[in-house]
Amino acid sequence: MSSYLLILRRDQTRDLGLPMEEMFTRFKDFTLSLQQRGALKAFERLKPGAEGTTVRSRNGSATIEGPYDGSGESVIGFYLVDAGDEAGA
Repeated sequence: MSSYLLILRRDQTRDLGLPMEEMFTRFKDFTLSLQQRGALKAFERLKPGAEGTTVRSRNGSATIEGPYDGSGESVIGFYLVDAGDEAGA
């Protein structure tokens, strides 16, 4: 088994196409299916871009960016899963 990081992104400028409640239900069902298969190692929903910051370190110095105005694509969460290969992940 190998570990895979599934990164969830959202374009803040586009409509989800589904009611927010249905999106949460789908995430919940997906998360439960991963747990039932024993594949889920970790998951986390991240703060919205308007609340979060990015910290980058290069050559010993840190740069802090954000919060962001929500006018583009942002990472909204992640899943860390165990799978036999990329297709399984």
